[in-house]
Amino acid sequence: MESSFLQNIRYKLQKRVRRLNGADLHNFFYLLKQFLIFVKDSELLASLIDEIRAKVPDLQESVDNAWAGGDIYGENEVESAAIAFGVLEAYAAATRPEDLWTCAHQLANDGDGMLDAFRARYLEPLYEYLDEHLDDRKYILYALIRYKHLCEWFRRDELFRAWEADTKHGEEILALDLYRYLFECGIEFSIEPRSASGEPDLIARQTSEHEPLIADAKVFNPDKSKGKSYIVRGFHQVHRYASDYNESIGYLVIFNTSPKPIRFVLSESSQAIPRVVYNHKTIFLLEIDVYPHPDPASKRGLPDAVQITEAELCADPVTDESA
Repeated sequence: MESSFLQNIRYKLQKRVRRLNGADLHNFFYLLKQFLIFVKDSELLASLIDEIRAKVPDLQESVDNAWAGGDIYGENEVESAAIAFGVLEAYAAATRPEDLWTCAHQLANDGDGMLDAFRARYLEPLYEYLDEHLDDRKYILYALIRYKHLCEWFRRDELFRAWEADTKHGEEILALDLYRYLFECGIEFSIEPRSASGEPDLIARQTSEHEPLIADAKVFNPDKSKGKSYIVRGFHQVHRYASDYNESIGYLVIFNTSPKPIRFVLSESSQAIPRVVYNHKTIFLLEIDVYPHPDPASKRGLPDAVQITEAELCADPVTDESA
């Protein structure tokens, strides 16, 4: 990650937080709406938010309790930042600035003091977390999203040829390409030899923070016995690895080498990157289309997609690889 890019993001973040800290109740309400749009429109900041929210399985319950006036604290900085973002979102979705009384009345007895206390309880922890973690190589989801763009926009033919030339080892070849990209992004890791569940394709440990990166790379190609059931089993492998390493999130990276796209039918369908919460673990599902389609997307018509539902992912994996 180039330092100038990070400095630009940090400057924009600081500028908007300064505006919020200097605003009165009326202006704070509307500036907060703008601030949240800025965060969600930034791929890097939005990825950090997605990951901290995924690390707190009972987040919505905590946010609801805090918004209802409960005195809720996170047990660590990740949980505090996730709750803070959820509460700020809830306030921004309110109908008028005075609705701050709903959740902040327990913090102070007057309007000015209440707003200052609200900023200290929710805005500052979120800002500090985002600011501190822009430099410490924890933007895994952001790196994976950029890798998807790189593969689909610039390296599709190259990667497909590498897969096609050696389909027996093609999955390993593509996974190693992903390893190289993460390394070039500055994400420090060493490959773990095995977990209790077996030998994962893509388990790495970030040496700086000693946090395992739980990810698995799979190829999707029904004609090569790597169809729906193969992806379902890959999902369960990532879940087992996350359990083995006591991590709350994992990533299933799917290299699609077939002309058929995957359509995930999930309860959280509004998310930019599909994810499933299963037994308190959040698994992100990142499909990378490397098939060299002869026609551009605008001329292909309706794709003959392979549908995978949340119920299928969360059920016991099937054994027929050709499914």
